[in-house]
Amino acid sequence: MKRRLRLGILFGGRSAEHEISIASARSVLQHLDRARFDVVPMVIRRDGRWVTGPAARQLLEGRMTPEQGGRALAQGPSPADPTRGLDVVFPILHGRDGEDGTVQGMLELFDVPYVGSGVLASALGLDKLRSRRLFRDAGLHVPRTIALSRPTVNQATRAVRSLGLPVFVKPNQSGSSIGVTRVQALTELATAVRTAREHDDDILIEQGLPGRELTVAVLGDRKPRALPVIEIVPTHGFFDLYAKYRGVAAGETLEQCPANIPVAVARRVQHAAIAAHTTLGCRGLTRTDLILSPRGRLTVLELNTIPGFTAESLAPKSARAAGIPFTALLNRLIDDALRRSRRGRSR
Repeated sequence: MKRRLRLGILFGGRSAEHEISIASARSVLQHLDRARFDVVPMVIRRDGRWVTGPAARQLLEGRMTPEQGGRALAQGPSPADPTRGLDVVFPILHGRDGEDGTVQGMLELFDVPYVGSGVLASALGLDKLRSRRLFRDAGLHVPRTIALSRPTVNQATRAVRSLGLPVFVKPNQSGSSIGVTRVQALTELATAVRTAREHDDDILIEQGLPGRELTVAVLGDRKPRALPVIEIVPTHGFFDLYAKYRGVAAGETLEQCPANIPVAVARRVQHAAIAAHTTLGCRGLTRTDLILSPRGRLTVLELNTIPGFTAESLAPKSARAAGIPFTALLNRLIDDALRRSRRGRSR
């Protein structure tokens, strides 16, 4: 009988997306080929300590709430090398200290294969300002943006007056729309800046653009493939944290997959997403968010190197529309990581 591969599922993390990571990891566990993989759960606690063992497994399997898990995991030791004995690691971490190249760098040092983008692409993907500069240099259109470090309200006000209302105020390094506010009046600006500053000293004030919100998942590295385009239609506001994780279930956010756009436009959107993916040197699965203006202009907003992995998350939904079941998608991502390792291309 063939030995099962020991697969480390790495989840949790210190960012504000800790619980989103847990939800994604549970979904991955549910859809893995358990006859092929022997799963080893690894949790990064909110304080940054790594924990394995029974408490980590109970949390991953849903037999323990995140609150209970936090108490139980506090009793566990932090292993010196949590990857020892593993064949491959699947990082399912969102935001800082996980999606930003830090964990990927550690896995490189431990010389263990891992799913997803490498150190540099991960770091760039989470850094909205620097990734946009690269996108612009590659010929992609990006929104007008003013970056400020620890800004006063007066500094932010000057930026808004330069760009014009509405604007989005965002932490430079954050995902899942955490800390993002749509500002339609100057009276809303001080609160928006405080909200963004809770997550990053560096904030972006971004021109608000009219148009349709689109997102495209891209799969692969040497010959990346764009999956069907999804259009996101929030019935209120914008695609914020609520709209992403509760609005769909509540019927307040529509996700049309594939998007109801002409084939030629869909191809343009997919080509832009592939260009963003390759510009940063990504691999595995990414998801790029774009705006399609009423006149047909495409604007690339940002790229996610570790998109959500719940069954109803956008990237798995797009894969399903392309005829790739969730289990097959996971197999492909893990196989790609193992193949890169055999080629000696872990980076």
